[in-house]
Amino acid sequence: MLAVASALILALAPPAPVISSGPAEGAQTTRSSVTFEFRAMSGRTYGYECKILGRGDFQDCSSRTYTATGLTVGSNTFAVRSYDVDESVSETVLRTWTITAIDDDADGFAVPADCNDGAPAINPGAVDVAANGIDENCDGTDALPAPVTPAAPAPTPTATPGPTAQPTKLEFTLSYFMRARKRDTRFSTLSLKGIPSGATIDVTCTGGCPRKRVTLKNRAGTVALTAYRNRAIRAGAKLTIKVTKPGTIGMSKVITIRASKRPTIATKTLT
Repeated sequence: MLAVASALILALAPPAPVISSGPAEGAQTTRSSVTFEFRAMSGRTYGYECKILGRGDFQDCSSRTYTATGLTVGSNTFAVRSYDVDESVSETVLRTWTITAIDDDADGFAVPADCNDGAPAINPGAVDVAANGIDENCDGTDALPAPVTPAAPAPTPTATPGPTAQPTKLEFTLSYFMRARKRDTRFSTLSLKGIPSGATIDVTCTGGCPRKRVTLKNRAGTVALTAYRNRAIRAGAKLTIKVTKPGTIGMSKVITIRASKRPTIATKTLT
């Protein structure tokens, strides 16, 4: 008799939903929000309940669409089940995916390095427009306008020598993903972009670093600073990156590691 009753209960249970859209099982994404669509493959009408595991109880989602926002980096699991008018419930269907970094505006820079993840034009690789009240390159300050130099008195006409070629000002950008903790920061990626051919990169680090100095010669394009990736750099440490090339004016960037915050970045021209 028990076997007959069990078989009857199974026959009356609604079919489990089939997920038709949303991240695939085991997928990796960079979005803090997600939308799933689903339905029970049957001619009858069912209600549905959904949730993200670890974020509260099941919620009604009988519209056959469920959207979750404010998700964080790491593994996330969506759960959905169907129910009938007599409140019998199907088995729960799970879909697990991983958020590797948050980059909602898809500009190639993740939070917290991207200080405005809702605006693609604002990121650590952008050019900061002077005195417009916006920190486009996420270095913590708005660029200052160029100072106005008073006109010099007209000189006495003299013989003018031929023109002298002025050295080109070298420029590069910094790209990184990182995780800041109270005692230290770890960079999962740390790269220099726009390095001219034949340049020399000199990196020094003080105040608690995995390597005190690294020198890379004859580099070009995008150069990864692998010696400082996935290694703890103590809060308060300063990472100074100098890029030079004969016949050009060099540039340096100073990364200051802060406790539980994204680092500050100062850019200087080498004279």
